[in-house]
Formats: sequence, structure tokens, C-alpha cells
Amino acid sequence: MAPAPPSADPANLPLADYFFISGIESSQVYDAQRINGAAVAPAESTIEEDAALEVEEEAAPTPPRPTSSDGASLSKRASRETRQSISSVIGPDTGPGPTASNRSSATIKGFPQIGGSGLSDFDFDQALRKFAAERETFLEEIQFSAGTLKQEDRPRPRPKTQRIVSEDASTLGAGIGSIRRRISTIGRSQRNSSVMRNSSVRTSRRMSGYNSVIPAPRPFLHTPNMHPLKRRYEPVLLDRYPPKAMVDELKRRNPFPDYVPMFAFPNDVNVVSSDERPRSTWHGFAMTNGDGSKLHGICLTVWVPLNPVAAEELERQCEEWRKANMTPEERELAGSLGERLAAERAKLSRLLAQLPTVPSGSEEREQLEDDISAVEEKIGLMNDLLRPVRHGAASKIDGLTDGETGLWIPRAYGVLGREGGMTSFWKEWLRAVVVPMYQDSLLRIPASSPRIGMWQPLERYVVNLCAEALSPMSSITQVELAVRELRMYARKEAANELPGSRNTDIYALFRSLSIQNIVTLFEYVLSEGRIILLSSHTSMLHLASAAITHLLYPFKWAGVFIPVLPVRLIQALEAPCPYIVGIERRYENVELPEDDFVLVDLDQDVIESTAPPVPLPRQQRRKLISLLQLAAPHHIKYGVPTGPPAYAVDAFPYDSYSSENTAIFTHKAPRATLAHYFGPERMNTLRRPSQPILGHSSNLSTSTLGTEFRPPGSSYAPSVYAQSTLAASTVMPNAFSAPVRNSDTTQWCEGHCMQWRPNDERATCSICDEKAEDGMFRCTGCSVIAHPRCLNQICLVCPSAFLPDQVRAAFVRCFASLLYTYRRFLGAPSSDQKKSGLMYSFNIDGFMRSMPSENQEYFAMLRETQGFNEFIHERETTRSDDPSIKLFDQIILSKKNRGRTSFFSKSSTDFLNDTSDHLWRSAVATPPSARFPGDYRAVVSRQPAKLDPTLMKEPRVIQGVPRVPQQKAKRKPIPSMIGGK
Repeated sequence: MAPAPPSADPANLPLADYFFISGIESSQVYDAQRINGAAVAPAESTIEEDAALEVEEEAAPTPPRPTSSDGASLSKRASRETRQSISSVIGPDTGPGPTASNRSSATIKGFPQIGGSGLSDFDFDQALRKFAAERETFLEEIQFSAGTLKQEDRPRPRPKTQRIVSEDASTLGAGIGSIRRRISTIGRSQRNSSVMRNSSVRTSRRMSGYNSVIPAPRPFLHTPNMHPLKRRYEPVLLDRYPPKAMVDELKRRNPFPDYVPMFAFPNDVNVVSSDERPRSTWHGFAMTNGDGSKLHGICLTVWVPLNPVAAEELERQCEEWRKANMTPEERELAGSLGERLAAERAKLSRLLAQLPTVPSGSEEREQLEDDISAVEEKIGLMNDLLRPVRHGAASKIDGLTDGETGLWIPRAYGVLGREGGMTSFWKEWLRAVVVPMYQDSLLRIPASSPRIGMWQPLERYVVNLCAEALSPMSSITQVELAVRELRMYARKEAANELPGSRNTDIYALFRSLSIQNIVTLFEYVLSEGRIILLSSHTSMLHLASAAITHLLYPFKWAGVFIPVLPVRLIQALEAPCPYIVGIERRYENVELPEDDFVLVDLDQDVIESTAPPVPLPRQQRRKLISLLQLAAPHHIKYGVPTGPPAYAVDAFPYDSYSSENTAIFTHKAPRATLAHYFGPERMNTLRRPSQPILGHSSNLSTSTLGTEFRPPGSSYAPSVYAQSTLAASTVMPNAFSAPVRNSDTTQWCEGHCMQWRPNDERATCSICDEKAEDGMFRCTGCSVIAHPRCLNQICLVCPSAFLPDQVRAAFVRCFASLLYTYRRFLGAPSSDQKKSGLMYSFNIDGFMRSMPSENQEYFAMLRETQGFNEFIHERETTRSDDPSIKLFDQIILSKKNRGRTSFFSKSSTDFLNDTSDHLWRSAVATPPSARFPGDYRAVVSRQPAKLDPTLMKEPRVIQGVPRVPQQKAKRKPIPSMIGGK
């Protein structure tokens, strides 16, 4: 590992430490065969070649095949069964009576010959229709093994997990092991436990640091017997900036970490065969160096066409694999189907070529479109039919196949930096600079022009970000970067704002999980369990882990934090310490810990664990849920389904550039809202808040949160320490609203209640920027306007359906209630404690005795956690007027003030309302604008594997001084204005 860098001047830190490019070169595809140098072994069965970007979620696991002497016979038998199941689709009618098998493939009759002339077009179409009717059950019966040998190992018995259901969600059912039945990628191979689990994880938490519990990555294992299109390749670092030669630039940065390509491609790299360019994705990750320095990263994956030379070599490898792994009958069958498929694809190309010549709206045009649809459907069926015999790569369709070969390799462009709060800004910057790589395939991006702006080479944007732009130090300044016509602003929170509140997205977590499951996950995190996040989308792992740790304020997550755990580090799940890690659903041979872990399925809204969490005290838990139901009613009131949002699935949802981080593109920073949620209370003096009848009135018992939902009158929340007769249903009476329903005049889209306006011809669609035709849909909660055809492209939540600042305030209010009196037990330290640097001494025993009896059990657990001890340690070693300490103390004071009726008895909370530092004056990094050699379009649309030094320019003067708005100069007086003539 590299040594720790010298302490750099905070005022001279770059906005981003590194830019990197990772992936594989096209040459690695055909060099891999020579590197492996192994003979191709026979395979048990065959697998799909025309694979999509995402591996099937329900695909069966791929155990290794036997190495015993009877392995060949097993392979031949399995191959024969596969061939028979395929030939039964178009095979002969073996008898007049019904078949004895109940397999769906055995119920389809066919013909005796396999050759291309043995079946008429009509009979073949009939066979395809029969196959389409029972395609799903047919394919489920075939086990695809990707050319590896099957090994009948005895599976290790798995510990039973139970589905964790909140006691508040009585309508949900409980199940045992439901996630495990759905996670088909988790293997059962034999292993020996390396950790003794006789005691709790908490007994070894302080003995386990990051480097002592995270093992070295497993070496990359080449798979020479794998089919070329299922073979995985090891990603490499293609280039980085600054390079190693720029010694002076590296002095003010953290060391470049090892294994960056492994985190950019956590499941390694494989070649994808597809007519269309696979969808671009993005994700974030965190890395810890050997010296303890941490870097946060964000990367965006684009797909690059495989060059023709590599594609030809790959097809040759596919042919060799077919000869070694398929019987002559299977190859003959595959060849017959392949000939028909090639003919249909050629027919589709001819039909598409005729399409522009036929007038629109004519009968010929309708007939031509029907023929195209029929051919496309037939091609899809034949591709599925060829899946079990794993035929070669599909040929190119003129007009439909992107690229020259239809084969694609991924390439990741990423940014690394020490500021975790800047990841959202880096993501938007990456999305902006890769736009020209898509060559006008993204919708509603204005073309380059002198008025709009001209694209610059990627290299100049990289220098602008990593060398010319400084990192913002506080809320005094914000850094302005330009990417063509876009202006983006990187800013930090003020000292009296919640850390991360301006840069951390929490909606993705709240869309994926219900409120009850979020509170359950929150309880597991507070008790410092071993938490495993599971999703099919890598970016969802980053978003969920960042959100749940952000909501811990004023605590900090003290365990191991790996938002995206690469498959070659999967053994880290056995670490005997608290952790939050994320794993992809498509990982193979994942071995979960034996006990004491939590599995959170972000796609299915399910939490499973070996034991339920230690629940929050009843009063705090009930109030937290009620506050969250007010702040995040998108599921229960606005009909938003659970699951990852569109921007977590795709880097450019619906081929458009939309952003959930709207504040990044506005010069004026949004106003702080924390003081609004914890400000002074306006109470009705005609009714004292201590009266018991208050709990049964129309007041929702949620204090200042959610005032827009509340009728006039008192909004005082009863003390959570007092006994309450409120039932859960009366705390939030509208928590379980009737489900929303769409109609001709009302459509619900991502929390937007879209109402039809028939006479709205002047309106402009917010999605496509086109005028109305005969009417528009308008959202009743915001300003979104959309055509009926554009409704399904709305991917950002309505602001009235989800209030992120109010959600954060709800969690902080929960902590303020739990730690209401902690400051009272911070006393003067002893002489020995003063020598060790303590300013205060916390009386933990007195604090525990002061707790209500129903809270003592929970605090007995909490006092053993490292998060609570770090919270107390910070208060013991830091002055009380330090902004990092004062913020939470002021929140507690505001809570105390609400219970005091006299104005003179209230403590001052001016710190929450202070906006003197909320300036965010722009420090502009000069945008790149100089000319460059070469063809303009060819240079800016490149997808480079390496940065071109000839296109870079030396970093210009860093403009770190805030730009102060200048006042207009006064006009000189003229005689007519001063009474002259």
C-alpha cells in the first residue's frame, strides 16, 4: 500500500482526486484463449447466447461438474435429455395417444427430420406458436450450466431465517426462508467455517478493524471451458488522471487505491450479444486504503462495440466450443434453426428497408407494419428456442443492430475523491460528459452550436474537474463547473444543517422499502448487526447504504462499510464485526453467514434475519412511524409501488437526461428547512397541552412536522415519557388510505396526481417540450404537465408525495427524544481524565438510572454499541460550543422549549435560525473552450480507453476566490437632474 500523503492545505484540495477508466480491451477477448491454454472440456448442457445486459434473476445456480470417471456419461446423458427436449418442440408425433410425461416440452408434437427441408413454413409456424404458449414452463425445466462440470457436493445446512414483520404492519404475513427460495444465485457448495460464533458479534467488535477482518480478494480464475459469451474477463485499469508521473499533483491527494477495477465491475466483465446497445448503468462505492484513508467513488458504465477482428475471433471460439460440447444431432438441429433464424432476420431487414417508401396511413403501410411485427415475434421465439442448444452469435440486422458486430464490452468512467457528500455531484458530471458518446441517441439534448455551446474532448473536462476546480470548504462558497451549456454547482451544508442533507438521496431507499421495513432496518443498524443488502441493480446498493447511514445522525456508523461488495471479496461476509455490505443478486455461489445476520431484499421489500431486532422503545417507535407516514406518504396515499426508482435502474431513464438532484443545476441554493421543523411552537392558549383529551382530538400528535396536514389549533406533541392512551390507528388515522385508481381523467404516475385538462392548448409538456394537441394532464401537487403518451416516462417523484427534509427531521427528533437528558450527565472530568484530553466526563450509570423503565432494556443494548460510545466520546472531548456538537444540542433545546409555556423560561436556539453563513458564492472553474485538432464530431464522440495527452491542456489558474456580485455603477449626474439648464 502507498504511504499516507502529507497533510494538504484544506483550501487547496481538489474537487475530485482522480478520474479513471476501467474495463477490458477488445484484444483481451481473443487473447484470453491463448492465456487460458486449456483444452475445451465437454459441457453438460448449453446456455443462451443472445443474452441481455442483466443476467436472469431466476436463473439456476451453476455448481461445478464432477471430475470422476463417470463425469462423461453424466454429460452425455444430460446432453441427450436436452436434445430430446428441444426436438420435441418440432419433433415427430410418436403415437396417437397422449404422452405419459407431464413436461410441457413433451406435449408438443413435431416431425421426424431435423434438416432444414423437413418442415414446411406453415408447420414450423405452428410449432413456434405451440412453443410460445408454453415457453416459460419449457425453459424452466432446462438447467443452463454455462459449460462447467456439475459436482454433486453435499450442501451445508443453512440456518433458518424468518421474515421480519413490524408489529405495526399486522396485514403483512410472515414466512420462513422466502428470500432464499427466490435467490437462485446463492450456491450450496461445501465450506469450513472460519469463525467461531459462540458469542455475539458485539464481543469482538472492538478487536476487529477494517484491515483485520477484510481478507485479500480471491484471485481471478480463468474459465477456459466456459462458453465464450458466458466467460468472464478480469477488468483492468485502462487509464487514470492524474497519472503516476504527476508527483506534485499527487501530493495533495489520497493514494490511488488498489482494486479499483474490481469495484467498478463487482461481478467481472463478460461480452454481451445484443442488437441494441445495452443500457448504461452507474453505481457508487467506498474504498479504504491500507493507511486508513478512505476514498469514495462513482462510476458510469457505457457499452462499446467489439471491433470486427475480436468479433471474428469470438465467433471462431464459439464454433470450437460447439464442436467440443454438442453432439452432431444438436449441431444439426442448431444449424437448421440458425438457418431459419438468419432467413427471418434477412427478411426483417428487407421489410425495414421498404418502410420509408410506403406512404403513411395507407393499407400497404398497415400490412407492412403487421408483417414486421410478425417477423419480429418469430425471431424472438426462435431465439428462445435456440437458447438450450446455445447456438452461435446472431447475425446483424440492417437497420436494427447497433454497432458493427452486435457484440458489446463494458467500459467504466469513474471519479474518486475523499468527500463522500460529493458523489451525487460527480454522478451528474459523469452523465453530462458522456452525452456526446451516445451520438444523438439521447432525446431532447440540443445540438451543439455557437449559441448553445460546443462539446470539448473528455480530457479537458477531466482536467477541469480534477485540477482546476477546488473543493468547497464551507457554505461560504460553491464551486461552479460548466459542461457545454450546463452549469453545475458543488456545495456543502452549512454548520447548522444536518450533515449530508443537501447531497444524500434518501428517496430511493423509501421507494424500495415500506416505512415499517425502514424502521426495522433502522433498528438493526442501531444495534450494529451484520447487514447484507441485496438488489439486482448495483446503484441501488449504493443509494440504500448511503441513505441509512445518513439517517443515523447524530450517530455515525462505526462498522465496516462496503456499499458494493465485489464477488471476489464475498468471503468478507464472515467478518466477525458489524458491517453494511451490498451484494448483487446475480452473484454465484454466495455463502451467507451461519447466523446473526440480516438480509434486506431491496427489490422485493422483504427483510429476513435469524433473530428479530431489539425494538426501539414503544413510544419513540410509534411516533417515528407516524411522522414518517406524514413525511413520506408516497406508498399509502399516492400509489407509488415499492421497488427501485427508474434512475437507479438506468443512467438515462427512457433515453433522456433527467436528474433527481435538481439543486445541483441551480445557482441559488435551496433555503435551509431545519429551523422550520424545530422552530418555536405556536400553541392555542385556550387549551393547555397537558390535558389528556388532546390525544383524542383531531390533532395528529406530530408536533411541527407535517403542519400542512393538520387542522388549525394546537400542534403540540405529548411527551413521549408520559403514559399515553393513543392507539396506533389514532396517531396517524389516514395511514392506510384507499388505493389510488386510474381513470380517463386521472392518472397516478410516481406520486403525481395527473388531472386531464381538455382545453389546455398553450401548455408545454414537461417531458418532451412539445405543445398540447387536444389537451394535457396537469399534476395537482406540482407544475408537471404531460401528454398522455408521455405519462409513463415520469420517473421523478412528486414533491408533495415525498418530503426528504421532513423525513430527516423525523429521525433526528427520534434521537432527540432518546437522548433528551444526556447533557445533564456530562460533568467535570477527573485529573487523570484531563490528562487524557477529556473536557467532560459522562456518568453512564446515572444516565441509565434516569431512563424510564420501559427504555432501560433498549439502552442496555445501546450502551454496548460503538456508535453510542463514539457519540459520548465526541461530547467528552469537544467543546459544547463547537458547531458539530451544538447542532444536536440546539435540537434538544427546541424540543424542551415546546414544553415551556413561559416565554422567559425558554432557552435560545438562535443557532438553528442563523443564516449568516448561508452564502454559497460561486467560485468558477474556468470552462474549457479552446480549439483542438482533428475532426470535431469524431473527437468529442469517442469512447476512449485511454486519455489522449495531446488533447489536454495545462491546468489554468485556479479561481478559488468567491465571485462577489458587483453593484451596478451609478450614472453620472447630468444638468437636467441637478436643476441645471
